[in-house]
Amino acid sequence: MITILGAIVVGVALGLLGSGGSILTVPILVHGLGRPLEIAVTESLWIVALIAGTGAVGAIRSGSFSLSTALIAAPTGILGAVLGAGIGARLSPELRESILMVVVIGAAVAMLRGKQEQGSEPFTIRPVHLGFAAASVGILTGIVGVGGGFLIVPALVIFGGLRFDIAAGTSLALIAVQSTAGAVASGTQLSSAGMTIDISLIATFAALGLGGIIVGSHLRTRLDELLVRRIFAGALFGLIGAVLLDPPWN
Repeated sequence: MITILGAIVVGVALGLLGSGGSILTVPILVHGLGRPLEIAVTESLWIVALIAGTGAVGAIRSGSFSLSTALIAAPTGILGAVLGAGIGARLSPELRESILMVVVIGAAVAMLRGKQEQGSEPFTIRPVHLGFAAASVGILTGIVGVGGGFLIVPALVIFGGLRFDIAAGTSLALIAVQSTAGAVASGTQLSSAGMTIDISLIATFAALGLGGIIVGSHLRTRLDELLVRRIFAGALFGLIGAVLLDPPWN
């Protein structure tokens, strides 16, 4: 039941907001399903990669995708994810979850601020800045197992010169490739430690998450986005409060 509800919530959030929903995956796996953090991070990366990859296919088909920008950001994002997985393997589970909680707080604050409206004129592309931003998000992805869409989308708008709708579609492809890279690297670390992931859990979570995306996408046209963001931010702060009742550093 936790798997079903958790996956649907993640999918609906992604469908409604286009980013941010995957940040719930690791806490659900760890605190809801009792998965060890090291394993949950790798499982989360595979789940995020599958969901974002499917969403990216739709974005490419609809034209909400910039190949040239993706080609700039993807290589450094992949390298960052692999590096982040290596760093994460050397950190204690308590420190990794503490970092995740900081990221959750950042996501909640970003959601409260709401989406800033962009003008009709695009920004000037800054390849170096974009590559650095993608690498930074990739490192975070590898360490704590989040997609980082709430960070990638603004980076693509500011440094990639994209409109918001194109940035959202492009971010799904970037999330998919760097999450896959992080999952492979993190999985290698797990294998060397004699730990394995639950493939059936990943498949079930991803499939239900995709169903949630469909529901969230339909609701997006019927609900006020700022209201949804505030509700989601409240849910994130509630998640933080729940984790603090049983803190990872305890």
